[in-house]
Amino acid sequence: MKFGFSSLLSVVVAVLLAGCSSGASKPVDNNHAKESVSVTKKVSKPTPVKVDKSKKLVTKLMKSTIQTAGGKTSVYVGLPRSNKHWQENNQVQRSASVIKLYILMATLAKVKEGKLSLNQPVNISSRDTVGGTGSLSGTGIHSMQLGKLLNLMIKNSDNTATNAMITQLGGVSKLNKAIKKRGFKQTSLKRKMLDYNALNSGRDNETSVADLGKLLTKVSTGKLLGKTYDKLFLNYMRGNANQTKLPARVSQPWVVHNKTGEFPDYGVQNDAAVFTHNSKKIVVVVLSQGSQIQRQTKAMANLGYKLTNSKVLLK
Repeated sequence: MKFGFSSLLSVVVAVLLAGCSSGASKPVDNNHAKESVSVTKKVSKPTPVKVDKSKKLVTKLMKSTIQTAGGKTSVYVGLPRSNKHWQENNQVQRSASVIKLYILMATLAKVKEGKLSLNQPVNISSRDTVGGTGSLSGTGIHSMQLGKLLNLMIKNSDNTATNAMITQLGGVSKLNKAIKKRGFKQTSLKRKMLDYNALNSGRDNETSVADLGKLLTKVSTGKLLGKTYDKLFLNYMRGNANQTKLPARVSQPWVVHNKTGEFPDYGVQNDAAVFTHNSKKIVVVVLSQGSQIQRQTKAMANLGYKLTNSKVLLK
């Protein structure tokens, strides 16, 4: 039997159509499809970022203090209980009389070692007798107990008492070794008090808020010289004659331990303080130079007040 070309073509088309129809009729695996969809929908959630409210507040206060004080100003704030601290504009600056805290540290270290005694007499030479802050220079006294000299050096910022202690400790060079040994790398004693020859040649005592903050944090936690001598250290700082800066607006029940430094010739106003209330402690340091005293003291007073009244820091 013979087939025509058109008949053959019809058969081929029919076979092809049957194949396509057969492929389209294959059952769909719905479970597999659903599984694929569900996998694509899984999206990892971002971990929420915790906002450190204390850091945010302190940073704002430090920047405000720097702006208000003007000149070259740096600030340190620390919370020893929570092991937190912050600093702004840390740099080496003129120390003025806050350098006396390092002299106190070196002296008490010697007392702890048994090399000095708080009751021993210390000679006050005519070369160490200078004016400025303190009243010892006008008394005609040539010898005084070491402990009493320390009290005058810190509470009254007596320059003559300070010079006598520098001599007693072996001079500027030995004191610098003691300072560096304790890890205070940005602090240098380069002259005695009111040594204008040294100043005119470009040598001045220097420190930083980072070093002072570290010093006072260790003292306030009993980790500088040990609890007994660190407590004695703070006792010398309590009742400072100058309360016009960081403690100016701080009220009870806060206990204030501070040491100020002033050098009007260079526009220097400094203060380093520990504020204590029960177990709460705040370490605050401000070093400011090249500005006006009214601006500097106002900035410090506001900072001390706001820190000791902050619910965020003291909760």
